[in-house]
Amino acid sequence: MINRTCYLTEIVWGHRSHFILWVDGGDDSDYVVTQRDGAIFSALESYEAIHYAENHGWKVQADSLYSYDFDRLWELLSSRNDLRNSDAIAWRMILNAWNILEDFARTLGIRPPPYTVLKRLVLQRLYEKVFEYADVLEAVAGNAEKGLSRNERAIVKAYLYGVWKLIQTRSNWRS
Repeated sequence: MINRTCYLTEIVWGHRSHFILWVDGGDDSDYVVTQRDGAIFSALESYEAIHYAENHGWKVQADSLYSYDFDRLWELLSSRNDLRNSDAIAWRMILNAWNILEDFARTLGIRPPPYTVLKRLVLQRLYEKVFEYADVLEAVAGNAEKGLSRNERAIVKAYLYGVWKLIQTRSNWRS
């Protein structure tokens, strides 16, 4: 049976809020609701997104609004700060953005560029670091040394920004 419950999700970029509808795929992959033409649905007001969902047979989970601020993400990844003193909130912002971007790409059928085996391994290790530092499982000791080197941060930013640009060029969802 198809899951017809979605979550109202705010995406901030270009100093504007865009509201999309995200679906937890359960045992299958997560994805975002698209329009008939295959483009990601987005609205400039939350009530427009809720109205769209209801008109298309989706139930919007009422008690939650997810928010992803890509302006803050790019700022954080561009800073001179090595992120060593960053708290779990900053790491979760990076982790959540990474995950939602991959959901967007999967929804649109976008595959990342073919990377060498080494680059894929580096990206996987960096994802694991971000996941660990986000303390999602509350397994990292509070005083553990956490951080990405300047080079690692540049790799993460280049990857996420590259996926972001692919999404924008492959859909009519733009700021």
